[in-house]
Amino acid sequence: MPSSREKAVKRVGEEIMDLLSKPTAKEKSLADKFKSQGGAQVMEFCPHGTRAECVRNAKSDKPGVQYECKKLHFKKIIQSHTDESLGDCSFLNTCFHMDSCK
Repeated sequence: MPSSREKAVKRVGEEIMDLLSKPTAKEKSLADKFKSQGGAQVMEFCPHGTRAECVRNAKSDKPGVQYECKKLHFKKIIQSHTDESLGDCSFLNTCFHMDSCK
């Protein structure tokens, strides 16, 4: 059984840990500064990739029904040297060789 002194030391230690774990006013202010205005602006990617592919797929599922996808679509960058048969590039917009990459 712990003594009253040990209990007091333990309580003080818990209070110190509680204070240290709480964010300071400066940390809260900094976190608020980086928060998005109006909530999170995260958008889900459309599984069809491009808007044209999405519309084509929607028309085959439900002909005659107007379809508007709210998800994020990619825009293809097609150059004269692009070979579409190679498939989608995994670099997206970070390619360093846009003028020669197929």
